[in-house]
Amino acid sequence: MTDGPLYTNIVIHETGPAEIEIRGDIPLETVERHRAQALRALQDRVNLPGFRPGHIPENILLSHVGETAVFEDMTELAIREAYPRIVEEQTLDPIGRPEVSLTRSAPGNPAGFLIRTALAPSVTLPDYRAIAREVFRKKDAAVEATEQEVADALLQIRQALATRQKRNAGAAENGTGTEPPPELTDTLIKDIGPFTNVADLTEKLRAQIKYEKALRLTEKKHIETSERIIERSRTVIPSVIVDGELETLFARLVSDIERGGATFSDYLAHIGKSEEDIRRDLRPSAEKQAQLHVILNEIARVEHLWPQSGEVERLTAHALKREPKANPEHARAHISMMLANEAVFRFLEKEGTRTHND
Repeated sequence: MTDGPLYTNIVIHETGPAEIEIRGDIPLETVERHRAQALRALQDRVNLPGFRPGHIPENILLSHVGETAVFEDMTELAIREAYPRIVEEQTLDPIGRPEVSLTRSAPGNPAGFLIRTALAPSVTLPDYRAIAREVFRKKDAAVEATEQEVADALLQIRQALATRQKRNAGAAENGTGTEPPPELTDTLIKDIGPFTNVADLTEKLRAQIKYEKALRLTEKKHIETSERIIERSRTVIPSVIVDGELETLFARLVSDIERGGATFSDYLAHIGKSEEDIRRDLRPSAEKQAQLHVILNEIARVEHLWPQSGEVERLTAHALKREPKANPEHARAHISMMLANEAVFRFLEKEGTRTHND
């Protein structure tokens, strides 16, 4: 038997954003080449009394499973062989597991198939460097810790000390004593942490407040930069990626609710919504999150900002120690993505604050 074409009559249709279906035929002689392989696989799968798996005579096996079942297995093997060649010759970039079905499978005839698959998302980036400069070069008020903010932080420490003193004195934690919080002294604050005196504590609180405000301002600029890049990018993203983001957001919501001491069903009853309503409400956020991840991934690729494999493995091992039941591949992919995202934001911030002389 001479080798014939793996497939014929390929037709590709777009079925959605970055989603296609591939229709085609497998010539009969190509299907027949997989008969021996299909029979071996069936022999290993089928259990018949009196025969060891893999040692069932062909005529008895065929009488048990039927010629049609054998032909379908032959066809599936032929499609599995043809699919990589179709992808290569049609210059496709599929992601995920394809959904394969037979449209025609009858012994003695060519077979027909339908393959549905998602394609890798595509993105056309705007001038993200210019966008970063737009955001980070805007003049902001100087970041300072106000006297009121420092005073409030000191009051929280005094109140915490008052609670501790009540507990040490044997009073109930929820008692109704009205004694005022103690005044801070150099001796008292040494029980709180590595502070030299009250003045040292005050200055370190001031620095911490200033640091946290600067951090929030930077995060705000990261968000603004992301929003502008998303608005000016063109993306085509398959629903499978959006669905993945949606599941992540949904799982996070359920976890937050349960950590708060409620059940998700009680939460739904309280707000008068169904799980389907919640998923529908979350989908716009999932779509936006998917866009952002695709965009950041593309910037990381263009700017060569991929994390070092050693760092990914180190953090993955650490994460799996904390969550031993987690899927290692998922954990590794998540950590790699997070490190790449952080690298992109550092790059954008540096680009945005670069001077003309840099």
